[in-house]
Amino acid sequence: MTTTSNDDSHAVPARAFARTPAAFYDLAAGALPVEGVQADREDAFHSRRAERAERSAAVYHNLFDASGVGLVHHAADGTIVHVNEAAGLILGISPEVIRGRTPINPSWRIVHPDGSPFPMHERPAGVTLSTGVEQTGVIMGVQKPDGDVTWISVTSRRVNDESPGAPCEVLVSFTDITELTNANARARKALEFELLHDPLTGLPNRLLFMNRLEHALARAARDQTAVAVLFVDLDDFKDLNDSDGHEAGDRALIAVGRLGTGALRPGDTFARLSGDEFVALCPYCTRRQAEDVAARVAATIAAGTADEQHRGLTASVGIALSGDEPITAADLTAQADAAMYAAKQSGRGRHAIHTGDDRGTPPKTAADDREPQTPREPKIVDA
Repeated sequence: MTTTSNDDSHAVPARAFARTPAAFYDLAAGALPVEGVQADREDAFHSRRAERAERSAAVYHNLFDASGVGLVHHAADGTIVHVNEAAGLILGISPEVIRGRTPINPSWRIVHPDGSPFPMHERPAGVTLSTGVEQTGVIMGVQKPDGDVTWISVTSRRVNDESPGAPCEVLVSFTDITELTNANARARKALEFELLHDPLTGLPNRLLFMNRLEHALARAARDQTAVAVLFVDLDDFKDLNDSDGHEAGDRALIAVGRLGTGALRPGDTFARLSGDEFVALCPYCTRRQAEDVAARVAATIAAGTADEQHRGLTASVGIALSGDEPITAADLTAQADAAMYAAKQSGRGRHAIHTGDDRGTPPKTAADDREPQTPREPKIVDA
């Protein structure tokens, strides 16, 4: 029979130890309970996780503040919680002033590239806050009370938990593209000017003239007024070109453009169609007013291109006026052209009015009985 000594009488059989709860001490090793070990491990895990989160947040804020790109962090309710220095520099406002606001500055007007208002809910931050969808490269203009506009290219993206139902925080980044935008605008305006103006004289060309005439005819029909078109053709310009050369002819055309424009009323248009053919648009014009303008244009051109030895350039002018019946811009211009030929056939330096039968009726004026002069380069005299 097996017995145990007195020293071993209190020992716990191995199988009994195996059945004891896990919270019992391991008497041999003097260790903590297993439950305590697990708790310490969890505490250490959470502590390390918190430290990593703090380091990540510190890195994020350092990168955020040091970035040369404008950065604005929106909370889920749209409030601005963080702004970096670059954003303040681009927008011209202190980051401390921006924090805590919903719009950056309520007094600023946010516009699309075409100048139309940019509603809050359509802006990148608003779209991403409401939908979670990233917006990239959106062009916005920030117009300040003094009228200055800063153009920015904006991207917005969600920066927090994307699980369903989680509140959405948004990071907005933007760069200043004002210089590029203004350069593009200048280039666009220059191109538009080239497309719509005569390269030699700088006057409106046929395309711009016809567009203005169409609008003038529409207004005249609405207001029950008349529009006059004056077709101006230089007499014997070919002789000047042939005798004195094309450079002299170009200088004469430039002078005629300047002189003709100066002879018109405010709101009228003087354009060059081609060669030595010019045309004037006179809205809200009566027949008497149209004749006065035609006489003044011809006289101004003659006086402005004359000197002590040579008579100035003469011009034949045809006049056509819109009436009660609708007429197109092309047809009214054609009528003025026909009247100009009638004036030229009756004697140079005259004007004639279209009568409705494709012929012009020139007024009775004294013909210039001076002897023809040898064509020469005109002297340009300021009007």
